Amino acid sequence: MKWLRKIDWVWFVRSAMGVMFIAVGIDHADWMPIVFGVVFIATASYAAYFKTGCGYDKNCYLPTNKSPQKNNIE
Repeated sequence: MKWLRKIDWVWFVRSAMGVMFIAVGIDHADWMPIVFGVVFIATASYAAYFKTGCGYDKNCYLPTNKSPQKNNIE
């Protein structure tokens, strides 16, 4: 079961969604879902490589209750 912890589940779910879009586009002979699926997979791969975005970031880009720290450099 250790191999389950090594899988990047955020990337896996995002890529699976992209593959579904591509499959629907091929099934309906429509290029727009195919393009969207390819862009979705590319975005998911970029986010997984740099560990950015919702699922990787601690606060998911939501505002926090912490006040910003001031820099007192004079």
